[in-house]
This record gives sequence, C-alpha cells and structure tokens, in this order.
Amino acid sequence: MSEYQNFLKLWDALTPHIRVSRSSHLLQHLNRVITLDTSIHNYLWLEKRLDRETLIYLSQGIRTELETLFDRITLTLLISIPDNQGIAASADELNGLCSHLADCVSRGESREENIDAFSYLPASWVTFSRPFRTIRHPDINEAFRNIEEKLVAIQQTLGYQYELDWNDARQHAALLENMSGHIAEHVQDWFRGPNKPDQAFQYQFYRAMDTLNRSTHDLNLAVLTQKQAEIKAGCEKTAIAWTELHGMLKTCESKEREALAEDSLSITRALLQLEILFLL
Repeated sequence: MSEYQNFLKLWDALTPHIRVSRSSHLLQHLNRVITLDTSIHNYLWLEKRLDRETLIYLSQGIRTELETLFDRITLTLLISIPDNQGIAASADELNGLCSHLADCVSRGESREENIDAFSYLPASWVTFSRPFRTIRHPDINEAFRNIEEKLVAIQQTLGYQYELDWNDARQHAALLENMSGHIAEHVQDWFRGPNKPDQAFQYQFYRAMDTLNRSTHDLNLAVLTQKQAEIKAGCEKTAIAWTELHGMLKTCESKEREALAEDSLSITRALLQLEILFLL
C-alpha cells in the first residue's frame, strides 16, 4: 500500500507534463492509468480523493474532442448515413451537457453536483453516436474511441459507481430478440401484400433481417451468461445491424407500417438501455 502511495506522488508530479503533450499515444495511456487508479484504490481499500486537476483536464478534453469530431463530420458524410434525421438535435444536446459538466468542474462544484452533471452524458452519447456505427472512417473512429475513454476516466475520477441491474439487462436483451421476431412476421405480411417491394429489395431485406436476428440472439445469450466483453461487442454489432434494417423499414407504405413503427420504437429503446448499461 505504501509503495503505491509513493508511486502516486511521483505520478502526480508527472501528469501535468503529459497533459500538455501533443502525443495522442501518451494521452491515451494517461486516460487508462486514471481508470486503473480507481480500480487499485478500491482493491487496496484506499480513500479516493477528488482529483480536480484531472477532472478539469478530462472535462475540458472531452469538449475539445467533441468539437474535433463535429469538424470531421462533413455534409457528405451526414448524407451517407441512413438514419440521420435526429443527429443535429442529439449533437446539440450532447454539446450542451459536455459544456455544463466542464463549467461545473471549473467552478469547483461538489462531487455530488459534478456526478449529477455527468450522469446525463452516457445516454446522450449513445443516442448521438449510434447512427455513426456503420461508418469506417479512421479519424471519426479515433475521435469516438477518445471520447469513450474520457467518459470512463471521468466516471472513475468522480468515483461514480452504479450497481449493474442484471434483471433489467436480461429483460432488455430478451425484448430485443423477441421484437426482431415480431418485425419478421410483419414483414412477411408486407411482402405478401399488394404494396410489396421488388425481389432485389426483398433479398437485401432478408439478409439484413437475418443479421439482426443472429446478433440479437447472440446478445441475449451473452447477457444470460453475464459476459460483459461479449455484451459490449454484441451491442455494437446489433446497433449496426439495426441501423441498416431500420432505414429499410421506413420505405414500407402498406398497412403494416404502423405495427412496424411500434416494434421499431421498442427495439430502439431496448437497445439504447443496454448500450447505456454497458458503456462505462
């Protein structure tokens, strides 16, 4: 224990120099050490002090990362995203929450007030980031990783712990798998009706539907066995599959449109809740 406390004294003297570094490699390692520090404190039963300097660095850093991400999202990129209607509103909300957190930290607000300001960020980030899951753009993907690393580091620095409700997670995962089956039934009715799409679209749709069914099944299994790494990967895979299929469902003009819209809302909500549960 004393050895680790001696290490922290040396580390505290070094971190200001790392923060001003322009090396993304060093800054990523800094974020990881911040996260590990909280885990070690818990393991050694050490009292975790509120490191305001680190909190200022992280809260300002996440706002800077967000501004960088916004600059990288071009109009051409936005147009290429199938489900892009709510991106502007969710970006505005996320930016406001990041600014609010940075302001709270800069004013020296209490731990409780900072935790309250932070607690809205994970859900807002998941809502904003979901439409971009299918994008394979190195700069965009790097910005996403940096922001999520900082979210975890802020949570650890604040000592913001929440108990994972596995019953809640199981309900959301089971609902996802069940609703994907409901969608398949409504689509069968749509494709048998007078307003059915052409064969090429149906073939493309069935492939997307099969991908969603398999991903929701695997995700449900991962939740049942409580394998968190597989759950996070499964959420990512399911979000990508759902984004593709959801865009195709919006072309439905038959009587099944209303039922598909209701099922779509249920899937979106359940997936959002799972992503929030396993983000941090």
